[in-house]
Amino acid sequence: MVDRFEEQRGITGALRELQDLVEAARRKQGTVDVIPAPGRQTGITAPLTAIRLVPVRDKNASSAAPQQLERSTEPLFLPSAPTILLENQTTLTGNGWEATGTMLPVMQRSIKEGPIRLEVGSNSDPGIRRQKNPNEDNILTIYGTRTDHSRSHPFGLFVVADGMGGHKNGQEASRQAVKAIGDTIIPAVLNNAGDEGSFAELLIEGAHHANLTLYRRNRRQKGLMGTTMTAALIVGSTAHIANVGDSRTYLYHNGELSQVTRDHSVVARLVEEKLITRDDIYTHPRRNEIYRCLGAHASVQVDSFTLSLQPGDSLLLCSDGLWEMVRDPQIQHILKYASHQPSLASTLLVQAALEGGGHDNVSVILVHVPTSI
Repeated sequence: MVDRFEEQRGITGALRELQDLVEAARRKQGTVDVIPAPGRQTGITAPLTAIRLVPVRDKNASSAAPQQLERSTEPLFLPSAPTILLENQTTLTGNGWEATGTMLPVMQRSIKEGPIRLEVGSNSDPGIRRQKNPNEDNILTIYGTRTDHSRSHPFGLFVVADGMGGHKNGQEASRQAVKAIGDTIIPAVLNNAGDEGSFAELLIEGAHHANLTLYRRNRRQKGLMGTTMTAALIVGSTAHIANVGDSRTYLYHNGELSQVTRDHSVVARLVEEKLITRDDIYTHPRRNEIYRCLGAHASVQVDSFTLSLQPGDSLLLCSDGLWEMVRDPQIQHILKYASHQPSLASTLLVQAALEGGGHDNVSVILVHVPTSI
C-alpha cells in the first residue's frame, strides 16, 4: 500500500467531533456518547492547516486486498481542560519557541547521594504486518561518563522516533530527527557546556532543531513527512524527558510502572476529558490520530519532565508499536522479571509485542540503574 500526507484547510473532522464531545460533556457534566453525529458543525471559524496521513491504494494492488489503516496527524486547537491540573508547571523559552514542563509529584523523592551507573538494552523490529517494509522507527542510545569540576558523572542520551508519511518518508523522518537531536545535545554535554539546570532546555532545543530540520525539508521538497519522538537525557542521577506525539517514556520504580509522558493523541485527550476510559484507547476508531508531531509546522510545543533516578530504577522509552500491543500490566510484569538485565528485557518486550499481533513497528530502549556499583 502506498500512503502519503494530504494537506487540508479549515476545521477538520477530528477537531469538530472532539470539540463537540468536550462541549457536550461540560454541558451535561456527565457521561456522553462518544459516537460523533454525522454532519455536526461548531461555531469555530479560526483557520488552521491540518495534515492527515491517508492511505492511497496502489494502482498495481489487487482490489480485493484490504487497506491497512495508517496514523494521521491533525493539529487540534482544543479547549483547555480545567480538570487537568499540572503541579509546579514551568515554562522554558528560547529563540522562537516555548515549552511547558512539569515536575511530577511522584518523581519528587529524595535520593541517596553517591555515584550511579547506567546499563542499557535496546531492540527494534518492523513487526509482523510490516516485516517486508522499511522500519519507520529509529532509535539512538549514547551513554558514557562526563567529567565536571574534577568529578565524573554518568550521562546518556536516548531517543525513540516513530516516522510517518509513507514507508520511505517515515523512515527518513525518524532518522533525521534522531540525528538532529544527537547533533545538538552530544557536543554540548561532552564539552561541559552549561550547568545541570540547562540540560532540560538543551533537550528541548534538540527537539526544536529536529522539528525545524523536517519542516524545512518538507518545504524544499514539497512533501510532507513527520515523526513522533520521546527522548531522555540523563546526567548524573537526574533524567530530563521530552516528548512530542504518542511515543512514550515510562518509569519503573519499586516494582511499579508509571507513564511519565503524555500522549498527544485524540484518544488520550478523550481520556483526559473523561469521555472514554483508558482501556478504550486500544479499540477506539480515532486511536491512530495524533495532533502533534515533529515536522508539520515551523514550531512545535514540546512537553518536558524532570525526575531523579534511584538505584533499581529503570526508564523505558518505546514507540506505540509496543504499548498498543502490550498493556501496561504485562510490561510491568516483564520488567519485574528482567529489568536488571536490560538487553534481555528489551528482547522480551519486543517479543511480547510480536506475539500480541505485531501490527506496527516496535522499538524499545531500557535504561537501568543497578543497585550495586
